[in-house]
Amino acid sequence: MGGTGAGRHRTEVRPGNYRIGDYWLIPARTATAAIEWPQENSKPAFLSPAGVLRAFARLALLEFAAGAWTLKSDCRPLFPSLTELTQLHYVGGDGQSIKTNPANLPALVALPSPLQVGVANGQFPVVGAQVRFTVDEGQLPNGTKTQVVDTLADGIASIAWSLASDPAKPVQHASAELLVAGQVVAGRYLPVHFSAQLALASGVAYDPTDCPDLVAAEAYTVQDAIDTLCKRPQGSGGCCVTVGLTGEYEALDIALRALITEGRRDICICLLPGNHRLADDLSLTGTSRHHISIHGAGPASRLVLKQQMFKFDTFGSLSLKDFTLVNWGSPSSFTFLKCNNIDFSHVEFFGTSATGNSLLKIAGSARLLIEDCTIFAITPGNNEKLDFVLERVPSLSAHKNAFGTTATLDGSLNEAAEAIAALSAADRKGMATEISALLRSNDLVNLTSREQSSLNNLRVVVGRNPTAASLSKALDQLADALRAGTPAFALALDDTDDASLINNRLRGRITLFGESDELPDLTPDQLKRLGAALKAGAVTFDDSGSLVLDRNALQGMRISGKALAKVIDNAQGSIPLWHNLQVTNNRIDSEEDHYPGFNAAFNGNTLEPQGNVGALMANQAKVIGNFADKDLSLFVVGANPESFGNGGLNVVAL
Repeated sequence: MGGTGAGRHRTEVRPGNYRIGDYWLIPARTATAAIEWPQENSKPAFLSPAGVLRAFARLALLEFAAGAWTLKSDCRPLFPSLTELTQLHYVGGDGQSIKTNPANLPALVALPSPLQVGVANGQFPVVGAQVRFTVDEGQLPNGTKTQVVDTLADGIASIAWSLASDPAKPVQHASAELLVAGQVVAGRYLPVHFSAQLALASGVAYDPTDCPDLVAAEAYTVQDAIDTLCKRPQGSGGCCVTVGLTGEYEALDIALRALITEGRRDICICLLPGNHRLADDLSLTGTSRHHISIHGAGPASRLVLKQQMFKFDTFGSLSLKDFTLVNWGSPSSFTFLKCNNIDFSHVEFFGTSATGNSLLKIAGSARLLIEDCTIFAITPGNNEKLDFVLERVPSLSAHKNAFGTTATLDGSLNEAAEAIAALSAADRKGMATEISALLRSNDLVNLTSREQSSLNNLRVVVGRNPTAASLSKALDQLADALRAGTPAFALALDDTDDASLINNRLRGRITLFGESDELPDLTPDQLKRLGAALKAGAVTFDDSGSLVLDRNALQGMRISGKALAKVIDNAQGSIPLWHNLQVTNNRIDSEEDHYPGFNAAFNGNTLEPQGNVGALMANQAKVIGNFADKDLSLFVVGANPESFGNGGLNVVAL
């Protein structure tokens, strides 16, 4: 009990642990004659002590061993006193580069910007602080390698530095140190380091990947590449041997034979702009140690063959880029056999094809990449369908060349499109009326559904106010449809481990595991029988390698009769297919195709066939997100596919 003036109070302490110095404040108000104290259940509450607050900090980590204490770690956060917070900071001038004369003239070359450091105490610049600059090469303004500079009102010390113009010393260094009473105090202030370099070709990396000659010379810097080119005896002075009227060789076949005869294994050839011819058949056999790269100037370089052979056999690598390759006359393949690595990019292949003679024939390759190319296979045949259409749409007769096999190459297609676009509205209406009359006539039975659809599309385009581009597309589509009755063969692919076709435009069929032949379309009954034989184990998959088809315009793909016919006829044997097959984001306007892949993805394709898409032969299959604006069927043999989001495409598991 205790008292405060005239009042009295009672203090009660709950049992517990208390420490010396614990205290409580008990406010007593004279005005109200009351004690201010928290209540709990209408009774004064028990409160913890108001203090004294105690804090602890780790000072050190000690170890007691063998009767003695040893300091293991000082845990105190050390900091300088306020009068010793001055620091040296980097401001600018590091990492500069300057061109120089490798002949060491002049001997010194000044950097464009000075070296700069700042001295500050906290946020306040320090005026008159001494900074010592030291360089390992070159010279400072006082003519030596060391000079002391005082900071100015802004706390910054600056100095010019001239590098030694010596190619043997491409990188040179400098440092700045803060002095105390003219001396460096060890461990007190950190120095600031600078570096600068001479801009030399020997210090700039060069990638010679696209120039086999420089790869062989191990020219991995700009200086090495220039030195290698300067030593070449050729008059062109360039990376590659030039072929053309003004080149080192007049014809490609002459150049290749000469270089291989000389013992050259790494050969780079540039086709100069213009038309090129072969002096003779080009049929070369090399070794796995021969690497050939042939490139041109895009469409400006055109190699035109006149019923001549174009064949490469057994090369380590073969690269064709940026030119046009044409073979007119009787069907003859561009043939590439046992070339380990093949890379075709931005090449336009044109030529005639026939059953057994695809435009491109590739076999025995470990790696194949065809990217951004046009493969335009033409089948010789009569023009009965074209004559039939032109007879009933006379206004198109003046533009007959637009439907020829070379219209895309010789410009006839674009000329016809521009001429029709320039017609008056009345003349275009007359052309549209003629097409409409054909589409409503009894003669329509002579045209396939694709031909009818293409004619109707041309009618719609002509009837509007068309651009030359839209007309060119419509005319080209009709020309394709009129030629579709006689299949063309763009590519035959056999015995290839890994193949990728990316962003190409193909006119003509791709034949897999052999050359093109007359294998008939597979019927649903044959596919069902094949599916049953797979489940029974009478037919097996023989899978290897991978095939990627991405962002192409395709006109058909089938397995060769050589690889498939006996299996279909006898319902036993093995079917060759790719271990991984990716068919993604292509535009496909053919029907009854074959897609063989042990693990197969058929995704994101735009399907425009006139009949069923064909058969997907797989152990696992995903058919997702394809686009079809009418009911089509894709038959899946050997797998229960995952499928969704395919528009009008019906995925049928057999």
